[in-house]
Amino acid sequence: MSVALQNILNTVPLLSPEEVQVLLAELKEISVQVERKEKIRQTLLALKGKGKGVWQGDAQQLVNEMRADRE
Repeated sequence: MSVALQNILNTVPLLSPEEVQVLLAELKEISVQVERKEKIRQTLLALKGKGKGVWQGDAQQLVNEMRADRE
């Protein structure tokens, strides 16, 4: 356990009930943000390398072929 975390845990009992509720609400929001960032990171990692080889050859030819496929 880090010193910073230990300091926080030692301070919590000194807080008023209202301050504890504020702390809990802030921790919940931080937890949601951390989970969201981790999901984004995992999604990006899953996509890593998916386009490998797409740009081999002439890029303009590839664009032209993709446009032709849409028509």
